[in-house]
Amino acid sequence: MSQAVLLKEYKALAREKWVQIDVGCATPTLMAWTHPEQIDEDNIYHWNLALMVLNPDSLYYGGYFKAQMNFPKDYPYKPPG
Repeated sequence: MSQAVLLKEYKALAREKWVQIDVGCATPTLMAWTHPEQIDEDNIYHWNLALMVLNPDSLYYGGYFKAQMNFPKDYPYKPPG
């Protein structure tokens, strides 16, 4: 169940222009972002994220932030770390 939930959430976020997600890779690079159709469902529990602030009214406009999220096998009942 957790893989299905994460895959659904990933596909929804992957359509947004302000977020990049790399699934199952230890070292994210801008040139190697995974496309939704190429997701290895065994590695869907590890996400590398890059968020770009596109709102010109934000104090963080133009900012680029990276993060890593590790999801437990019983997600969504337990939060990511």
